[in-house]
Amino acid sequence: MWAVGCIFAELLGMMKENSPTFLDRKPLFPGKSCFPLSPAKAATESKAGLPFSSTDQLAVIFDVIGSPSKEDCSFVTDQKALEYLEGFIGQPPADLS
Repeated sequence: MWAVGCIFAELLGMMKENSPTFLDRKPLFPGKSCFPLSPAKAATESKAGLPFSSTDQLAVIFDVIGSPSKEDCSFVTDQKALEYLEGFIGQPPADLS
């Protein structure tokens, strides 16, 4: 569902009313790296002992919607992923107004 919603939002952003030229089009969440498949090369800090950057895909998403709570992470079974997510817990969503 999440992927469908993101794709739909990007498609809406491509409509002529929303972006007059192709240069105005951009991804909804423009991350440059993603745990654990492509760790950040120019990491600015570390989360769970892994390189981390503010352009990490999860960081970009959590900046908009806020971070998950411990209860939200209860289904995650991979220990490294849990440790990584714990670095985000308590992060409020950005003020987009």
